[in-house]
Amino acid sequence: MIYKARTGEPEENNWTYIHKNGKKIPIRLSVNALYDSQGKIHGFLGIAYDISQQLEAEVKLEQLAYFDQLTQLPNRMLYTDRLNQAISFSERYNTQFTILFMDLDKFKFVNDSYGHEVGDKLLIKVAEILVQCVRKSDTVARLGGDEFTIILPNINTPCGRDCVSTIAEKIITELSQDIIIDDHLIQIGASIGIAIYPKHGTDATTLNKHADIAMYQAKSHGRGQYYFYDSKEDTTCQSEPEQESNLE
Repeated sequence: MIYKARTGEPEENNWTYIHKNGKKIPIRLSVNALYDSQGKIHGFLGIAYDISQQLEAEVKLEQLAYFDQLTQLPNRMLYTDRLNQAISFSERYNTQFTILFMDLDKFKFVNDSYGHEVGDKLLIKVAEILVQCVRKSDTVARLGGDEFTIILPNINTPCGRDCVSTIAEKIITELSQDIIIDDHLIQIGASIGIAIYPKHGTDATTLNKHADIAMYQAKSHGRGQYYFYDSKEDTTCQSEPEQESNLE
């Protein structure tokens, strides 16, 4: 910093100041050259600012922008970003991944019967269950209402489709268990639609669309089901070329 200040340019950098009590305080240190009457540098002035509140505000803004405020899961914006990252990674390294679209069965009944406060607490509990059902490398997001999505990256052979089925079955089993919220016995379930990259799409819009369609295909086969997207049952298109996949 002193070297740059010698050129006459002010310099600012962030540092961590360690107080004598051991507390770490983030600071911004500004260094400016001091000149004598002949215009020569005869010293430097350093001013340190405590930027703790600024950094806390930045974290809060990021939390508001990218995370659902009720469940603390990634929101639609962060989900979309991670989905695009998964597409780029899989395209580059020739891997496959899966997305799951899920909504809760009988959630409207819970809201209507017990009120939105109980409904919100139920969504928080569901979020906790979903996170416990997947790997740390997976992304669980809430799009809004009772709609959740999951990205399962790098799903390849030998387990492939079976691994995805195992996770979907685990989620459905866990969410079919009784849940106690404010002394209310809640019984719900989940319907899950599954789309595979690149078999069911190579861009975010197509994958999301097909996972959503698969979710409604699951509902049509009876609630509490999971379903892989099937173009033959997709009434929104007449035909769609199937891409080969090692998941089959």
